[in-house]
Amino acid sequence: MLSRLLSAGAIGGKADGWVLVSVEDNVSPTLKDLYIYPWNPTLGFGAQTVINLTNASSSAPWATLAPDGETLYFKGSSSSTGYLNVYPFSAVTGTLGSIYSPSIPSGGVPNFALVTPDSNNFFVGSGTSPYVRAFPFDPSTGIGTAYDAPSSYSLNTPYSGDVSPDGSVVVFGGYGSTPSTATIQAWEFSSVGGFGSKYDLSNLGSTYPTTIARPLKFSPDGTKLAVGFLDDPFVRVYTWDNSSGWLAYYEPTSYALGGDAPRAPILSLAWSKDNNYLVCGTYNNISGAHCLMAYPISSNGVFGSQITPGIAVTDYNIRSLAFTTDGNALFVARHDGSSSNIIDAYKWIGTSGFGTKYTTAAGVTDKPISVNFTYLKA
Repeated sequence: MLSRLLSAGAIGGKADGWVLVSVEDNVSPTLKDLYIYPWNPTLGFGAQTVINLTNASSSAPWATLAPDGETLYFKGSSSSTGYLNVYPFSAVTGTLGSIYSPSIPSGGVPNFALVTPDSNNFFVGSGTSPYVRAFPFDPSTGIGTAYDAPSSYSLNTPYSGDVSPDGSVVVFGGYGSTPSTATIQAWEFSSVGGFGSKYDLSNLGSTYPTTIARPLKFSPDGTKLAVGFLDDPFVRVYTWDNSSGWLAYYEPTSYALGGDAPRAPILSLAWSKDNNYLVCGTYNNISGAHCLMAYPISSNGVFGSQITPGIAVTDYNIRSLAFTTDGNALFVARHDGSSSNIIDAYKWIGTSGFGTKYTTAAGVTDKPISVNFTYLKA
């Protein structure tokens, strides 16, 4: 059943938004692909709704909610049923509608989908040529004709990306085509002409990254780009200008256990709404090391000292991070790779970071892959 009415009354008539979590089903025979929770900043998570999507991938099924909260992009299962499936979502009732047709059958299994801030275009990245594609989208007509592929593309496998807050730049990260190829690449973009000029990395000299780039996030003001890596340096912040692109970069210092820098591959990144903090989630590959941390970031991109939640989070994979629209709460999707699956939420304090932790979301029996939030629409 794709739709189940979820009303604000589920948490006492005071829902302010919706939390959507895509999950990898660990419990058979009941198939589960998506959890939906109403959210209230005082009461926290409401009652869970579980949805089975017949076309969903069974392997790390990520989901991306459009910025307007009205369209959900979900990793598909095959070329026959659609590698990328798109659904309408009601931010009024918390209801998922019937899949748009057609879906995207070709181009390989997608690693991610990005959506422009106006929700009118989306991007898909996969390990199959042409690797990245862009499409217009209209809720009344569905998926439009693909834009032409970007010029001078040289990533073998794009793993992630982001769109600048003004929608004029798209950046991708992944494997380089050779060991010395930069693993982050960016292009201008517009709804009129699609992909434009590629940004030049030459102003970084020989310091551009060649280790695999995974999550990428522009700061809300568009002046900085955070990049997470599979290997050292693990995380960087690049100062950014839409005219010049990359300007300079900064990294945290000290790799002592629980010290000032992450010691494992970065799986997730999120900026605070005020641009002052970068939250990092890591892969669990060092016992006892912090997996969830944040850094104050100065206006010119310099890292401050690491901060962590009051109760440290260790020995988990932090798969996804998301802030509420107002920036006052942070959602954390984590699992230990086995049977412990958790969706956390923290109050976020603008002057100090992690605040009080809410009661953990109920009913998380499956491995969470991505978490999205949208505000309640009247």
